[in-house]
Amino acid sequence: SATAGWRAPLFTSGGHRFDLEASVRGDVYDTRNGNAIGARDSDTTGRVIPRLVAGWRYPLIQQNDWGSLVLEPRAQVVAALDDGRDLSIPNEDSRAIEFDESNFFSPDRFPGRDLVDDGQRVDYGLTATALFASGLGGGRASAFVGQSVSRKQGDFAREAGMGRVSDVVAAATVAPSDWIDLTWRGRFDRETFDTRRQEIAIGGGPEWLRLSAAYVQIDSELQGPERSFAAEQLKLGGAVRFLDYWTVAARHHADLDDNRSLLWAASLS
Repeated sequence: SATAGWRAPLFTSGGHRFDLEASVRGDVYDTRNGNAIGARDSDTTGRVIPRLVAGWRYPLIQQNDWGSLVLEPRAQVVAALDDGRDLSIPNEDSRAIEFDESNFFSPDRFPGRDLVDDGQRVDYGLTATALFASGLGGGRASAFVGQSVSRKQGDFAREAGMGRVSDVVAAATVAPSDWIDLTWRGRFDRETFDTRRQEIAIGGGPEWLRLSAAYVQIDSELQGPERSFAAEQLKLGGAVRFLDYWTVAARHHADLDDNRSLLWAASLS
């Protein structure tokens, strides 16, 4: 797989920022004994994925005695071909689909490279950030809300269980100090505003020791090709840094409905 592209940020004297991007990606797959729909015992296939992105943002800053308030409306247009999924390519690394503020403005919102975020869409959202003065602890708080509208339902919307108009994505973070931060994120049905997914997380500690815990509530919805049956999850994690250059980390995800383990992981880096 290879990608080539061109990107240019443009600024106006009034503070507007425009981001223009053009890219093309090429993939070649050689599959042996694959189980993808339409795949043969031995299959070689390729694809070319051109994409155009035009973005706009306009940060507005207000200075106050208590600190600063930043409001940033943002919008972008993404244009790709209506290729749809190539059924001869197995999907191994684009299975766990999530739609939240972390990938909201990503041109390709799929994890991995096996599935492609095709079609044309407009993404728009608003971020509000408060930066508190040192006399108030020097912390910060931020919130985001956004939605996406596509010309027609693409592969990402289909796999994420959405229609042409996406669910509403929202998130908020409060970090009163470097020692602790609180995060909430949610995804809501665009018509009824029923909660489809939400997560409440807390993390903190000194630089050498970071601990985290999160509660996740998931509606019965498609999370990629697999249906998620774990409606309530608990995620725990921790990382310890030692000898200045090394970190050992571990995390555990549990299904609270069935009282079973979903994931154990550990790393040394």
